[in-house]
Amino acid sequence: MTSENSDPKLESFSPPGAKPMSRLSPPSPHTSENKVERDIIGFLQQQTPPWIIDRQHVGMFYTIIGTPIKMGRPGQCDWRAMRAGQYFEFEVKAPGEKPKPAQYEYMALRTHQGILVTWADSLEMFERWYKAVMR
Repeated sequence: MTSENSDPKLESFSPPGAKPMSRLSPPSPHTSENKVERDIIGFLQQQTPPWIIDRQHVGMFYTIIGTPIKMGRPGQCDWRAMRAGQYFEFEVKAPGEKPKPAQYEYMALRTHQGILVTWADSLEMFERWYKAVMR
């Protein structure tokens, strides 16, 4: 399976059973997690000053020669945002979904460490948290 942006020479190096890096799900009639992510990231980039947003990849990944590399921690938030002297992590879910137990545990640990963390299943939910915490 190839896509317009993939290099067919590199695909042969994926180990058997390796998951693709991108989501290959068909369009959904309801709001997807990807849409909520785009909305939240757009909101953060419109703030003054704008936030720098990084995706925190978590899981097992493979090098081009098939060497497995484990990244992140179980339950780690998918996103982090930074700007001068400020930092927080956030998890995004599809509308109506909630974090898994490991994600709640990770968020509790980060909160205990004094790091701001949240999760949201909509832009509105995220904006409520942001306005209450970021003033």
